[in-house]
Amino acid sequence: MKNQKQKQTILLVDDDPNFRQLLCEILAPCGFAIAEADSAEQAMNKLDGRVCLSIVDFRLPDMDGMTFISKMREKFPRTPVVFCTSNFCDAKTFNWLRNILHVSLILQKPIEPNIFLHQLEGLLPTITRVERDEPTLVNMAPANVEAIKTAAEKPADKTKGKKTEPKTAKKADKKAKKGKEAKSKKEGTEKFAAQKAVSTSSYEEYVKQKEEFERVEGFELAGTASKEQLEQEAEERWRQLPDDLTEPEVETNESLLVQLQQMRRKLETEARIRAAQLELRKAIPPDWEKLSESIGSLKSQPNDQLLRKDCEGLAHRLRGTSGSLGLSRVSACAGKIENCLSILNPDEDQEFLWSEVFRALADGETSLRLAESMERNESDKKGFSVGNVLMLTDESKFRSAISQLNPYVNADFVFAKSATDAVMKASSYRFDSAVIDLSFIPAAHLPQLTRELRMISNNANLALACFANDGEIPDSSALSYLGISATEKFPADQEKLESTLQKLAVSRLNQQPRVLTVDDDKVLTSFIQTILSNIGMNVQALNEPIHVLEALEDVQPDIVLLDVMMPGLSGFDVCRMLRDQEKWHTIPILFLTSKSDPQGRAAAFQSGGSDLLSKPILSEELIARVRAQLDHSHSRRMTQTIDGSTGALKKDMLIHRAKETLAESVKNKQTFMFSLLRINNFEQLASYGLFSQMNVVSVLGKLLCSRFTAEVLRGRWDDNTFAVASACDDKEAALAALQSFSQEVKQMAFMLPFADKLDITINIATAVRASDFDSIEKLCKDAEAKLNS
Repeated sequence: MKNQKQKQTILLVDDDPNFRQLLCEILAPCGFAIAEADSAEQAMNKLDGRVCLSIVDFRLPDMDGMTFISKMREKFPRTPVVFCTSNFCDAKTFNWLRNILHVSLILQKPIEPNIFLHQLEGLLPTITRVERDEPTLVNMAPANVEAIKTAAEKPADKTKGKKTEPKTAKKADKKAKKGKEAKSKKEGTEKFAAQKAVSTSSYEEYVKQKEEFERVEGFELAGTASKEQLEQEAEERWRQLPDDLTEPEVETNESLLVQLQQMRRKLETEARIRAAQLELRKAIPPDWEKLSESIGSLKSQPNDQLLRKDCEGLAHRLRGTSGSLGLSRVSACAGKIENCLSILNPDEDQEFLWSEVFRALADGETSLRLAESMERNESDKKGFSVGNVLMLTDESKFRSAISQLNPYVNADFVFAKSATDAVMKASSYRFDSAVIDLSFIPAAHLPQLTRELRMISNNANLALACFANDGEIPDSSALSYLGISATEKFPADQEKLESTLQKLAVSRLNQQPRVLTVDDDKVLTSFIQTILSNIGMNVQALNEPIHVLEALEDVQPDIVLLDVMMPGLSGFDVCRMLRDQEKWHTIPILFLTSKSDPQGRAAAFQSGGSDLLSKPILSEELIARVRAQLDHSHSRRMTQTIDGSTGALKKDMLIHRAKETLAESVKNKQTFMFSLLRINNFEQLASYGLFSQMNVVSVLGKLLCSRFTAEVLRGRWDDNTFAVASACDDKEAALAALQSFSQEVKQMAFMLPFADKLDITINIATAVRASDFDSIEKLCKDAEAKLNS
């Protein structure tokens, strides 16, 4: 009797004989019979119950592929179909193929032979799979199941292979182990008390660090020191320090303090991720219930290939998502179900395999209930990230406020004792924002300080805020021009500091890395959003991959996270399509997949992927791989978006981001302003040489980038014109800030060849949004018309 696998047939419907020959060579090792047809009529004559998969081209000589599939569905409504097309289909066509014609997968020509079988995986019930190191119930051939069942029923010899030990030896080992644990606890207590007594700045901080130490080390300390004991120990250790304590040692202690702050923020980030996991887990039980119902239906209809494919797909998704959310046991059960379904043969008696499936379903449901009962009721607070914050102030003014900050605020603080110290630290560390105590510097020195902080750190979008005593705060136009986004009055408390940090976080949105994650699993994309948002990234999710091109234009991402297996569409095809687009052919693409075998990894890179991340997703690995790809592409991205000579945005990028800012201004009922700043008498500079022209443009561009708040967009419009776009609450203050820039330019001295001094002036034209329907194109034209009038 012939094997059932040899009776199953794959039907190839394509008028290109070379393409059919290529598919025959790819599919031959799988052991299927191949039927070929060069027209729809010939294909209809070859369709019968043995066809387990049809691969159909869009262009056929007698009718198009979609019409053929609709006729095929009249006789064979359940046969899986792969639709091949030379063009990436639009959303309307995609939905018609998926929802009306029930096409399982849509592939784009030319296909990549090395990844073709990976794209078909799940559609062919007995497709050849990669051998595993150890045979298990879920990856063995059906013929071996009965032998496994017989072997499993034999009683096991529990004493075989074990070594017996005398009872006295066991007791001695147990006693030694207990003594070692007690010694470890004692040493841990002494170590903690010795290290924390000096470094702790307050008793409340000491208690907090003690609790964290106990959580990390896994045991309770012997006792909590009283506040008086802590002060005595700190004083005693201070007396033991050498009298000639040098400056480098102080710097080392300060560096250690920074490391401790970073460690604390890391723990707080883990707490936020944990809270997100608990929230997103709520979507797993309904999906598990749906999987149970679908498998019950499949048991009664074992020949329904589409239902079987849906069950495999749901199990595959649950395997990756639940593992990423910390439900490792549920993930293992889903993986076992997926593997069992992949080797089921409806024409053979496989009751034992079915029993394994239902046992895994029950085990997974039990694990979900157990996890639900153990989850704590954690608060649903949403945090924000400010990154590294430079504090130009006396630490004692903010110590209490920082210690009381909401743990969901992600910020690391470094204090500077003077303006000079702040500039030195800005040249050594990468800061995302800065808070300035105006009592530390004279008001006349503030413009120079803000400019130096931004130019030295090479960060034109450095977010700035200030604290001041009553009567010391400058007017709003001066603050806007100097780039200060938030102001507060002393004394500094937790509420004021948190409000300031919130404003700084908002002002940093334009400079955050943009991430687009494409996956049909909403739970997984939400989890990824939570992880990456907490480290200061702007993450957008797309759950309908057919709209990936539109999403790319809307988001303008710096990196794409792409799932491999999605309904009706292969991540490999999406990646190849992006690589064919001139605009996106260099963008980093990170694949998310449950397949970590060598063939799967090779397929990901052959399709154009930059890196691969296996499911279930580990938060630290995700962060590390995304950051590595962003760092690798940073210089290329800067070349594409930033004007090299001035540091301002290029015109195309400025217009794109101005559209986003305009939409936000309508939503928030703010004033939107678009201004053009033209250098007067620019043509006269040509008489001093091209270098002189370029030097003036470069100096003015860098000055422009060092002014205004971080959320203000600054770009180069043409050779002698810059552009500024912003949404603001105070129109008059924004206009006054532009005039302040004009005055500063007028006061600058440019030394050019054959001239003692050349005065440079600029002309400013501003267009203001008059209605909610004004477009950025209209505002640009209005500003240009005013400038040329």
